[in-house]
This record gives sequence, structure tokens and C-alpha cells, in this order.
Amino acid sequence: LQTVPILGEMAPNERMVLADALRERRYKGGDTIVSQGDSGDEFYIIADGTVMVECDGKFVSELNEGAYFGEIALLTSKKRQATVTAKSDTVKVLTVHRKVFQRVLGPLSDILSRNMEAYSSWLIK
Repeated sequence: LQTVPILGEMAPNERMVLADALRERRYKGGDTIVSQGDSGDEFYIIADGTVMVECDGKFVSELNEGAYFGEIALLTSKKRQATVTAKSDTVKVLTVHRKVFQRVLGPLSDILSRNMEAYSSWLIK
């Protein structure tokens, strides 16, 4: 968790609480992790592998280990703004549910919101 840039803002004890709440999921290449338009109740951190992000069927970005996604749905209660698909042969993500996200990552919501604004031009409509 220390390698995830956004989590570097957390105190060590906060990271420990988050680590206890995280659940690991694995996906095979081509598997859809989240779909644009779906409701979102989880925040994702890529632990291993590469994912592809598409908006309205168009390629937007690739994300690798240490990157995160899913925060827009949790911070704004909007539907998922993009589809995220496993690109590498295997992808391991760590997930945290909305309730835990709000409790544990609440202090980071300002930073997440700023980051969200940085890519709003190609995701949020």
C-alpha cells in the first residue's frame, strides 16, 4: 500500500486499517472489472497487472500497478464513468467497499476529488 501514491498521505495506522478492509480479486485478460453505466460500490487499487480504460467504447488510458479507479462513483454517487478491462494475462486488484472507503479514506477525499478533476475532461460528462 505504501507504493500507491495517494495512500502515501495516510498515517501508518490508517494504512493498517485499510489493509484489513481490502479484499483481493483476480481477473484474466479480457475480463471486465467494471462497466460504464453500472452503479459503483467499490474502490479498486491495482496490485499487479495492467488494465485498459474505455469511455463510450473509446480507449482512454492504461493503468498499472499502484494506480486506482472507481473513486468517481464513490465520491459523487454517479454511475461508473468508464469500462475497465483486464489487459495483462492476469490482473490482481484490491477492493474496498463504499462504507469502508468513506470511513477509512474520508481524509483523502479532497485529494481524490482533485485527481478526479484532472481527468474530468475525458470521463465526466
